[in-house]
Amino acid sequence: MGNQAPSRATCFIWYRRFRNGEKSLDEAPRIGRPPTQKRSAVIAICEAQPDLSVRDIAARTQTPNSTVHDVLRTSGKVPKLPRVLPHALSPCDKKRHVEVCTSLLGRRRTFAWIDSIVTMDEKYCSYDNTVRRKHWIGFEDLPKPKPKREQHDKKELLSFWWYISGPVFWELVPTGSMVDSDLFCTQLEKVAGILRSRHPEREKNSSPHGQRKTTHFEEEL
Repeated sequence: MGNQAPSRATCFIWYRRFRNGEKSLDEAPRIGRPPTQKRSAVIAICEAQPDLSVRDIAARTQTPNSTVHDVLRTSGKVPKLPRVLPHALSPCDKKRHVEVCTSLLGRRRTFAWIDSIVTMDEKYCSYDNTVRRKHWIGFEDLPKPKPKREQHDKKELLSFWWYISGPVFWELVPTGSMVDSDLFCTQLEKVAGILRSRHPEREKNSSPHGQRKTTHFEEEL
């Protein structure tokens, strides 16, 4: 009779109800706890402050934790961690980024200039490069456990410059030193000597790279 037709069991149930004298098509009251009356309050608090936990929402609405969890789940809410930003940009930094990007976009009609951008970054490299990989073993066998890498093991700070064709310059920062304005200017001078000022440099927004000394040195180059 089609996909919209009721099932055989449903037909038997309604036939029995009509035979017993029922004429209403409304559902009879069901046994069990009725839906919570605080559903709208739970959703409103969640939308106003989405970083609250289920326990906090339950305490504010005087509702059990399980009920709050069910309300959030049935309303389509799912817990998600926010994306982590590498740097907190100030309004001045954002304005400067827009100005630089606008000038770069207006420089040429094509995007061939992107190939000449040189960028720089630093990364701590650990001496322990072991990687936990999957093992092809029997169904009932267990893989050999591997110890976790120590959090404070021996590391080296690697500073490197690269562009689309590959690395341009790299060096290991001396132990106990950081990439400050002096070291950055020294590396920038070496990179400028390698590239002969043929590529526009672009540095990330961190404090040593944005200091006045670094800015003056870039202008001199």
